[in-house]
Amino acid sequence: MKPVAVTLGIGDYLKYAEKSAELVRKHMGLETRIITDEHLGHALRMSKFNHSVWTLKYKIWDIFPDLDLVMYHDCDWRPVRDFDLADYLPDFKDVYFCLDRDNDHTRSLEQQYRLKPSTYFNAGWFVANRKHKPVFDFCYKNYFRYENKWGDQCVSNQVFKYLVTLADKRLNVMDIGTNIPNEEVLAFHSALNYAVYEGKEPCQITGKFI
Repeated sequence: MKPVAVTLGIGDYLKYAEKSAELVRKHMGLETRIITDEHLGHALRMSKFNHSVWTLKYKIWDIFPDLDLVMYHDCDWRPVRDFDLADYLPDFKDVYFCLDRDNDHTRSLEQQYRLKPSTYFNAGWFVANRKHKPVFDFCYKNYFRYENKWGDQCVSNQVFKYLVTLADKRLNVMDIGTNIPNEEVLAFHSALNYAVYEGKEPCQITGKFI
């Protein structure tokens, strides 16, 4: 079974979600779905709208009740070459996230949230199946019980910390100049991708646009 790719396209970001979904279909051969303004009724009401929007990730299986296996991706995430997700995730029964940046900030969050060192993950890409829905529901219902500096990402790290299988970092590369060679990057996750969607070309996935 292949996952269905789901992304967020709220407001002006819909055009970017459509571009991201198009690249997912092209490079990964996956069916795609977009969460749009019509689904905002599922979001938690918060003073910061972006935080409210992020909680829609927890409601994927309610918004799309026909889906079992999902690859969620933020709309500033894009695959940069052809690949089969099954080659990198050995068992779709697990829930997969990729590690976030390793720096003083993420290490301080690990200490603050009592996480193991080098386990703070990025929530802008993940693969999960319907059996994990109760945990996503718990995150949603208990969102305000947890510190949420980075919204759903911080909440998810605190709730999912013992349940996550860390995926190959090449699936969610966020910074140029890491120890991952450009030719090995599978997907690049950065606001720089918005320029790509608008027609500018990346120079060898470096983030420099010509």
